[in-house]
Amino acid sequence: MDEKVPNIAVFLITQDSEMRLASDVLLLRYYLVNEIKVKPNIVIFDNGSRDRTHELARELKLEVFRSRQKRIKQELVKKLLRLGGDRDLGTLIILDLQSGNTADDAISLISRSLMEKSRFASAYILPIRGRSGIGCWAIDRGILKQMGTDPEMDIKEKILELASKEDLELWAISEEVSFQSKKTRRNLFELFKRSPLEVLGGLMRYHPLLFYGISGLFVLSLAILSGFYTVDYFYNHNQLNYFPAFITMALIMIGGFLMVAGLILNAWNVLIERLNAVSKWKG
Repeated sequence: MDEKVPNIAVFLITQDSEMRLASDVLLLRYYLVNEIKVKPNIVIFDNGSRDRTHELARELKLEVFRSRQKRIKQELVKKLLRLGGDRDLGTLIILDLQSGNTADDAISLISRSLMEKSRFASAYILPIRGRSGIGCWAIDRGILKQMGTDPEMDIKEKILELASKEDLELWAISEEVSFQSKKTRRNLFELFKRSPLEVLGGLMRYHPLLFYGISGLFVLSLAILSGFYTVDYFYNHNQLNYFPAFITMALIMIGGFLMVAGLILNAWNVLIERLNAVSKWKG
C-alpha cells in the first residue's frame, strides 16, 4: 500500500440486496485496487435480509456481519462506528445500499478524502430514497475517535458539533456544501485568468482577509514612510510640518480600518457558510 494513502474501509449496509450487491462490490474493488492501489477492505452488514444477500457476500469472499432481524438504522450505525474505531482506520466509508445510494457515492467520497488529505474531516451524501436511510458517509480517523461509543449519541449532531469546533477548510456536510467550499478555494487561482477588475472583485468577495489585509499592510507601509519623512523634517527644521504629519495619521487609521474590515468580512463569510451547512444538514 502507498504510505500516502490512509487505511480505507467500506462498510456496506444491505437488506435484500442480492440483485445489485455484486455490481457495487466489483466496482468498489476495481477502484480501490486499480485506481488508488490499496487492498480492498469491504465489510457487509446485512440488516435482516430475506434473500441470498449474505450468502452472495460470502461467495464474494467478504467479511459479513448478519442480523437475522431488522435493526434500527441509528443502532446499526453506532455498531459500525465502534467497529471502525477499533480497527484504527484512516477513513471509514459507510454506504447504505438500501437507501438507494451506490458504489459511485462511496468512490466520490473516497476520492475527495484523498484529495483533501489532512483538511478532510467528514462528508455526507443524502439518502436517495426517503429520509430514513443513512445515505453515504465518509469519516476520517480523528472524527471517528472523537465520536466515542455513547449509546445515546445522535450521530449527525455529534459530527456537526465536532466540525463546528474545528477551523476546517472543508465543511463537507453534503455534496452540495462541500463542492461550494472547494469552488470558493479554487477561485483564488482561477481569478488571475480574468480581467483586473474581476480579480479585484473576486478577491474582495471570496478572500476578504487576503485582499484587505494586504491593502492594509500596504497603506501602513506608506504611513511608516510618511512618518520617517515627518520626523526627519522636524529634526532638520526644528518645526513640525503639519501636512505630512496629518497624512501619516490618516494612513495609520485607514490601514488599521482595512485590516479590521478584512477580519470582520472573513468571519462573516465563514459564519454564513456554516449557517448554510447547518440548515442543509438539518433540512
